[in-house]
Amino acid sequence: MIYAADEKTADAARTFEEAVARMREAVAGFVNGDIGPRTRICSHADDTSLCGGCGGWERGWSQLEPRYAWAAAQFISADVAIEDVARYVDGGLGYTAWIERSRAALRGLEGAAPVAPRVTHVYRNESGAWRMVHRHADPIVATHGAEAVIQPPELATCGYAVMGLFELRSRNWTEMRLPIFMALIFNGAGLVATVANFVEGGPILLPLVVLVATLIVTPAAAIALRRFGFGSSVEDPPQVRVASASS
Repeated sequence: MIYAADEKTADAARTFEEAVARMREAVAGFVNGDIGPRTRICSHADDTSLCGGCGGWERGWSQLEPRYAWAAAQFISADVAIEDVARYVDGGLGYTAWIERSRAALRGLEGAAPVAPRVTHVYRNESGAWRMVHRHADPIVATHGAEAVIQPPELATCGYAVMGLFELRSRNWTEMRLPIFMALIFNGAGLVATVANFVEGGPILLPLVVLVATLIVTPAAAIALRRFGFGSSVEDPPQVRVASASS
């Protein structure tokens, strides 16, 4: 059922319901590799947007169209059942929230797999026709604590460690001085935090990986900074001797 703000939106609500029905058809076509119905219900304006179920985001039809084509091509076939959560329309704007439940045959996977994104669609009345201007979809998961959405700092520390190793191997000092300095600071702090974690009896596995990474990268970055100097200019890069094959 659609809830309208007042009687003035009654006509808009009826045509909105028709647009929602077309979107249901578009969903069924999409999970069978057909983007035609979705192309027709979508707004082609520059401000239309997408936060897709496979991650990332796009804005403007020039970006959305190839993204939809790519996503639809991942499906071979599926039967879909839509579970309504909420919907509302007021004047020229409306939205729906639902869950798209299906068992889909996906390219590269054996058999059918359950797919159940939770989806919000925002619609706008454009010259008398309802068009979807935003879609947000992500996998439905069980309710969990706030800590589940926080990226563990250890992962960022490992990322900086890997970055530092590749930069040290490149020997392109004029371009890597600042990133190496950043890696030194970040990994040094990570080393202190990891040791504190062990002292306090925290988890072992991931902090142990971080500890190994920081023990390698932190002193290596410090040695590099000491050897070449943070203030070396681009115009006067340090000379690195390379031994010849005959020496």
